[in-house]
Parts: sequence; structure tokens; C-alpha cells
Amino acid sequence: MSVDLGALWSVPGFLALLIAVAFLSKLVGAGAPARLAGLDRRESLAVGVGVGVSARGVVELVVATIALHAGLFVQSAPGDRIVPNLYSAVVLTSVVTTLLAPLLLRPLLRNRPPE
Repeated sequence: MSVDLGALWSVPGFLALLIAVAFLSKLVGAGAPARLAGLDRRESLAVGVGVGVSARGVVELVVATIALHAGLFVQSAPGDRIVPNLYSAVVLTSVVTTLLAPLLLRPLLRNRPPE
């Protein structure tokens, strides 16, 4: 079990799409219910919801490790570049979304009035 940083160069488009989908799905999946519960737009995006949930990459790592041990990342078709790099792409996605969350939370929380 190892991460190959070559996935950055082997499948950059797939990796970018995976990061975008991972981030946006967490943003919508956590931010939309917070908005429906009465939080304003900024609060639903920021305060531990939406963007804050994006830092929870551990779930991706657990699922990816289980899939790796189950043999799901074995190359299936000749010339396929995505499947052999999938484990590395998921790990890199987890790292990127975890690092992006505090960078995005700072401007969202900057002018928030104290409670």
C-alpha cells in the first residue's frame, strides 16, 4: 500500500475532477441541510458546515484502503491509466480537500460577529 505521486502527471484531469466532486459534494451535502435548518448562506458554507466538513478526508482514506485490500484497484484493461492510479488519486484528494478547508474558512469567518 503506497501512494504514487505520479498520479499527478498520469491522470491530472481525473484527479482535478475527483477533487472538485469530493469538495462540492461535501459542500452541498452538509451546507444545503444547514441552509434549510435556518442558517444564512455564509454560516451554512462556513461554520463547521459545508467547507468545514471538507476537511474530513479520513472517510475517503478508510474506503480507499478497504478497496485496495479487496483488489479493486487492479488494472482491468490494457492502457487504462485511471484504475492503477485510483488509490493514489483518492489519497491525494483527501489531502487536498483537508488542506483547502482552513484556507477557505478563513475568509468566510473573517467578518463574523462574535456570539
